Amino acid sequence: MDVVDAQVHLNKLVPEWRTADATTVVLSAVEAMDSLGIAAVLIDEDTGHDRDGRLGPATLLANGSSRFVYPFSERAVELRPDRFAYLAKCDPLDPDLDDVIADIAARPRQLCLRVIPEPETGDLARFEAGGHDAVFRAVGRHDLPVFVWLPGRVRLLERYARDFPSVRFVIDHCGVALPRTGQPRLAGPQGLDDVLWMARYENVALKWCKAPRFSVEAYPFPDLMPHLCRVLDAFGRERVMWASDCTEVAGDHSWGEALGYVRDSPGLSADDKSWLLGRTARVLLRWPR
Repeated sequence: MDVVDAQVHLNKLVPEWRTADATTVVLSAVEAMDSLGIAAVLIDEDTGHDRDGRLGPATLLANGSSRFVYPFSERAVELRPDRFAYLAKCDPLDPDLDDVIADIAARPRQLCLRVIPEPETGDLARFEAGGHDAVFRAVGRHDLPVFVWLPGRVRLLERYARDFPSVRFVIDHCGVALPRTGQPRLAGPQGLDDVLWMARYENVALKWCKAPRFSVEAYPFPDLMPHLCRVLDAFGRERVMWASDCTEVAGDHSWGEALGYVRDSPGLSADDKSWLLGRTARVLLRWPR
């Protein structure tokens, strides 16, 4: 089976990630992927937030906006273009926004954009007020898929999905609020009905990621299957992709468990697993094997 993990902060794979050699981390990742049967990983390079709540790695522009950079991801793609691709981010206040998105679209292993409207920086309020129209116009011009992170606020995407029907949106992290690392798991995803509502828009897909955080049972998390089946029924298996976010959930469950509960589930058909674990990501991100 062709297994694609649609989100890993791969630069954080090892404990001392801030000082680790990128080449060593990449080669360690390949070994882990081989042991688990994962063919490819979409990297979301992430160094955390600065004191003002801005996400990195990025450089600060004169107007106070961020311009994101991807040194680790570029090294991973240089070493193993057959195993890795990466996503990009942009600041809606970047004065050269269209050029930034055009550059993303021109890079063969930079497959998509990820939009993260952070409440702390005011970007969530901007998103709610329609302040990301310029981002999605540019995304549409350059035909980029875009992941959108709106935990518990997924209906804010509805206006954009309606106004930009040619844009391929992917709802991040099941679209629901996640318990933070170290907090108890929740008995099922809260707010899933709002996520299922969004399935009516054919240009909207879903990333099924971190879902074991919604299970109160031990691996293989059997209480997740009814929720996943509801998602598959609403969106269709061609619009749901799996991701582990394994570096962010390591204290809760392993990379292997994040994959195994889906791959080995008796409640999913072989075709369901094929689409969910790889084919949907390949098709929506236009990422050939």
